[in-house]
Amino acid sequence: MSRATILAAAVLAAAGTCAGQARRAGATPRPFAAPVATAGGIEVYFKADFEKANPFVKAGEGRVGLDDADGVVLGEKSLLVGHLGPEGYFGAGAKLEAAGSKGLKIAFCVRAEKLRSVTVNFRDTVKDDNTTARSPALIDGRAGWMPVVFHVEDFRYNAGGSEAIDAEARFVHLMVHAAETEAGAGAFHLDNVVVYRGRDTAPPTAPASLKIAPGENGRVELSWRPAKDNAAPAVYSVHRRRMGRWVKVGETSGTRYVDVVPATGLQAYRVTAADYDHNVGPPAVAMPVTVRSAGPKPAPPAAPVADRLRYAANVRRVHQAGLRRARPDVAVFFGDQHLHPWAAFRTRAGTLARVLPVERGSPGKTTAFAKGRIAEVLREDRPQFVVVQFGSSDEKDPRALAAAMANLAAVVDACLRAGSLPVLCTIPPRGDADEAPQKRFNRGLIELARRKQVPVSYGFEALTAEGAGEVIGPSGLLTPAGNAAAAHALRETFDQIFFAIRDASRRLR
Repeated sequence: MSRATILAAAVLAAAGTCAGQARRAGATPRPFAAPVATAGGIEVYFKADFEKANPFVKAGEGRVGLDDADGVVLGEKSLLVGHLGPEGYFGAGAKLEAAGSKGLKIAFCVRAEKLRSVTVNFRDTVKDDNTTARSPALIDGRAGWMPVVFHVEDFRYNAGGSEAIDAEARFVHLMVHAAETEAGAGAFHLDNVVVYRGRDTAPPTAPASLKIAPGENGRVELSWRPAKDNAAPAVYSVHRRRMGRWVKVGETSGTRYVDVVPATGLQAYRVTAADYDHNVGPPAVAMPVTVRSAGPKPAPPAAPVADRLRYAANVRRVHQAGLRRARPDVAVFFGDQHLHPWAAFRTRAGTLARVLPVERGSPGKTTAFAKGRIAEVLREDRPQFVVVQFGSSDEKDPRALAAAMANLAAVVDACLRAGSLPVLCTIPPRGDADEAPQKRFNRGLIELARRKQVPVSYGFEALTAEGAGEVIGPSGLLTPAGNAAAAHALRETFDQIFFAIRDASRRLR
């Protein structure tokens, strides 16, 4: 058992011991894990936004305190969890009670310094064991605040190794801690922490007190008061009116945003809030502002952004259809040997940091296999998302390539009919001198995705940018660095998917 696990178990065991002593002392039993609030289709067991109080205490080699640094915190205050380090486990814990793992979610916004990942622990008093998320939320290289959702039914028992979580578990004492740090003492901020169960149907309120201040070189600074929600606001979308129509120009988890306008003249802004389940609330009152000095012309958008401009409307249609048919947040990873290994699967799931992952890997299989298997996957898993990566084992001559694209088109069509959004991944390089066959296959895949108006994850491009010697191992499979690069490419694509889902511009007047 690792030092982190030992320390986490020791801290969490204290809450379970106190509860056990109360029962043995003959205290009148009360209903376990009654929610503290119910609204909008969910049961809330814990909620903290740190504006009025801090329910967390330090754990391990950590220190906790409220931070009010302007431009750093989300609202007026956020929780700062620091490392007394330079070594040892650190985190923050808070008491709560929640029974049953199915449908239970732990959501929060996090901002990290010198940390690669954060994770969550719960103590199950039924098994008398500490549980941990299977996939830490990977945050390496991401600036600013990031919304995270952990699905408790995907946790594991520490003492039981890979043992699945008990559906009848009784949890006490939530803990959020650093999973992997960089050199030196790390730190992270937490805000809008909520533990809840169910499918949220209630959107947040409109952000309040929207203020807009123009600056030099096209800069327009916006600020607002946080929205209110039955769970918690997670992401704000900023919309600007351009040529008589509203266009979404950016997102943030905070209550400040800087827009750079490439033209002078009268502009207007509206801001909407979305919760962890992507329910989008009404906009703040539209605010006009005159921009007197234009900003620089924007650079051409990166491929995932350019793709989103093509598929956004279709993604929203599929998402709406899936609300009635798919299991929310369930993401099936449906692929060959490059998506199947446990490290590859879990790295991608952790990088997305919000899905309930299902592994459907089949090493060495081709696109023909994918076509024949997709109906079963959709029927059994009913996923909201299907990450598809097949093609490395297909032949790459022109006839075989045409057949492979037809197979993938059938996979895409099956997903769309089921209300599941397919995300096609370009196949990785082989690591040899001639990558022309892989490039031909990926060009066909990208053309197919654009024709079908579905997202693409540019794994090949991310991997070749890193260098074949770093990302492809002797076996031809991805190295840990390769898995990380492919996972971050997938995250970039999902960021654009969620950006499109939370786009309210079509509803604004």
